[in-house]
Amino acid sequence: MGVDQLGDAGCRVGVRVAAGGLAHGPEARRIAEQRIELLGQSLALLADAGYPNGFDTELVSYLLPQWNGAVQNYLRAVGINARVDQLQVGAAVQRAIEGKAP
Repeated sequence: MGVDQLGDAGCRVGVRVAAGGLAHGPEARRIAEQRIELLGQSLALLADAGYPNGFDTELVSYLLPQWNGAVQNYLRAVGINARVDQLQVGAAVQRAIEGKAP
């Protein structure tokens, strides 16, 4: 979907920006256009790397579940299905030291 399909309504509603705030009007449109362009570039890079349909992977994390969900959503947008193994910090570090973390 192109940003033009969002129309003015999409710009009035606002686009969430990385800092956690909302952008409105022309700024929201610029951010939406940039995200659509980056999504297209990401899909092209995955296809060039031999993964036109994405791939499955596992992530080990000790971050808040909300952050893990955000990362999963961003990856899912380009076809990467990430399963997150949520651990406490010590367990995640130990797994990495043992070479068992992906």
